[in-house]
Formats: sequence, structure tokens, C-alpha cells
Amino acid sequence: MREGVRHVVYLLLLTLAFFALIPAFLHADPVIHALTPEHVGLTAKPQPTLYWYLSETTPQPLLFTLLVTDGESIQTMIAEPLPRPARAGIQRIRLKDYGITLREKDTYQWSVILLAPQEGSTKTMETQATLEFLNCKGLEGSNGCSGFWYDNLEAISEAIEKEPGDKTLRAQRAELLKQGGLGHLVDRYRDLAE
Repeated sequence: MREGVRHVVYLLLLTLAFFALIPAFLHADPVIHALTPEHVGLTAKPQPTLYWYLSETTPQPLLFTLLVTDGESIQTMIAEPLPRPARAGIQRIRLKDYGITLREKDTYQWSVILLAPQEGSTKTMETQATLEFLNCKGLEGSNGCSGFWYDNLEAISEAIEKEPGDKTLRAQRAELLKQGGLGHLVDRYRDLAE
């Protein structure tokens, strides 16, 4: 009989341990993704707004980095903690808020890094993108540089902020994201299209 009780207690402990671990397996880490085209994104603004997506809020710290290369060397322009987003969804980084002005003919790589939740852990997530500034002022035959990725995304996103219920604007942004090769995000995370 004693052996039977020990076996039942053992099974009970295994069952409790199993159910205690289920939430850890069911909970997926947040997803972060730079909202940029698959190629180098262009802007006609020396201080553009950069957009990225966060699938769910997180207590983990976030870091924004911006590197610049002039073809010969790479320099870090900024590596700053980001404020913790109050909600999931599309987030923005205004370069003006950091006092950063892009220069022509340089290539920039920006990233958002979701840092490890605790010391000693190496689990981080990073999303990055490449950006170039093209000054169109004074170009003959130019009507400005319309059609640049970062500028179009900024214009649509600002219009959505002013008219959050406008489904046409949200559909336009979803279409722009699809054109940039981000259709998989739009399909997976419905809030990008709604």
C-alpha cells in the first residue's frame, strides 16, 4: 500500500509541475519588426520618422540604435533606451526628438532591440533596416521626391492619428506595407490593417 501512495504522490507532483509549466510554453515572446521595405528605404527628409511594430506590450527594455557608414567606416550615432510602449501595435521614433539629422550620401542602419528580460540571459530580439536620405531640393524636373518609403509611411500614419476611424487610410497603409514586402506581417497581425 505504501508503494501505491508513493506512486500516486509522484504522479500528482508530475501533474502539478506539468500544469505549472504550460503558461511558459503557451506564452510567446513579443515580436518586433521594422516597418521598412526589403531594400534600402529612401527619405527626402533629413529628420524622418522611423516606424516599427510591437506585437504585444512587454516589460523588457528596448534599445534604439542608429549606425552610419560613409563607405569607409561605420560609426554609432546613437544607442539609447526607448520609452516602454503603453500599447502594442505600430510605434514610432522621431529622429528630431534625438537631435539627429541625416546627411546625404551616407547609409544608415537603424535597429530596435528587445533586450534580455534578466541578467545572464542571452535571449534578445532585434529588428533592423537600412535608410538613405536624398535631398531633392533643386533637382531639375523633380516635383520633390514623392514616393519615398519613409515619407509615405509617415504621411499615412500621421493622417491615421488625426482620423483613427478612417478605414481607407488604414487600408492604404496596409497596402504600402504589402508593397514593401511586409504582407506576412499584415496577414498575421490584423491590427496593422484595421
